[in-house]
Amino acid sequence: MLQLKVPGLYEIEDADYFSDPCPQPSLTQSIAKILLDRSPMHAAYAHPRLNPQHQPDDDKKYDTGNVCHAMLMGRGREFHLIDADDWRTKAAREERETAIGKGKIPCLRKTMTRGLAMHHAALETLRNCDIEWREGSGIHSEVAMVWEEKASQANALPTKAKKRSKARTIWLRTKMDRCVFDKNTITVFDYKTTAMSAADSDVSRRIYDQGWDVQAAMHARGLAALHPLMAGCTRHVFLVQETEPPYAMNVFEFPESVMTGGRVRLQRAITTWAECTRTNTWPAYCTRAHPIFYPGWALQKLEAEGYAVASGELEAAE
Repeated sequence: MLQLKVPGLYEIEDADYFSDPCPQPSLTQSIAKILLDRSPMHAAYAHPRLNPQHQPDDDKKYDTGNVCHAMLMGRGREFHLIDADDWRTKAAREERETAIGKGKIPCLRKTMTRGLAMHHAALETLRNCDIEWREGSGIHSEVAMVWEEKASQANALPTKAKKRSKARTIWLRTKMDRCVFDKNTITVFDYKTTAMSAADSDVSRRIYDQGWDVQAAMHARGLAALHPLMAGCTRHVFLVQETEPPYAMNVFEFPESVMTGGRVRLQRAITTWAECTRTNTWPAYCTRAHPIFYPGWALQKLEAEGYAVASGELEAAE
C-alpha cells in the first residue's frame, strides 16, 4: 500500500487515496462531516484505518457522475465500455465487476452517451462564464493534498481517556477536482453532479447539509499550510450540473460568509478529531442523560393551533 510521509500535493490513484496513505489515520472532509452530524464513534466506524471491517462504498450507482467527472477534469479512472443496454444479464454484470476490479469505470452505452452530452453542455456553460476554464501549466486535476498540524490540546469531549495515544500531531487529507495556480491566486474547482435541481435556491440548502462549506474550508486550510505565502488568496468555485436533459450547469463562487461558516465547522471537527486521536477514545453521542426539545417548527405548529407550550405547561394561548 502506498505511504505518504511528507506533506504535499500528490497525483495518486483513488484506491490509494481512500485507503488513507498518511503516516497515521487522517481526517478528511467526509469524516469531519460525520463528526459534526453524528459522533466520533460513527467517524471511527467509517474510517478505513480505524475500522478493520471497513468496506469502501459501492460506487456503481455513480457511473454517470464518474464518467462526466473524468471527462471534464481530463484525468481519472479509465472507462470500460460495455455493449449492453442494462445490467440485467449475467454477462453484463460480470463484465462490470471485472472492470471495477481493474479500477476502471464500467459504462453502458447509454451511460457513455449521457456522459458525452453532459460534457458538451458543461463546456458550453464554461465558455460563456466569467470563470476562466483553461488548460496548460499550473493546473492540477484529481490531486490529493496531505498535511500535518499540531494536535489541539483542548478537551473537546466529555469523557475520560482510558488509553493514551502518543500522537502529538494530526494529519489531514483532501482531494481537489481541479486546482489552478496563477501568479496571485489559487482557484479550486469542485464538480458536482445531481439528479436534483442546480438552481440557486436548491443548491444553497445543500451547501450546509452536504458539507460543501466544510470541503471548501478544508481545501483552503491545506493550501495555506502548504503555500503559506498564498494564504487568503484562494477562490472556491463549485460547478453543479444536472444529470437529466438539458444537463444545465450552475456555477457558484463561495463568498467569505460561507467560507467563514465552513472554517468554524471544520475547526470544531478538527478539535474533536485531535482529542479523539490523542486519547484513542471514540465515544458515541453523549455519556449522560440530557433533555431534548421540540424543533422550532413543531413549537410554531402547536402555537398556531392555539397552545403555548414554551413555558413547559400546556396552556391555551390567548
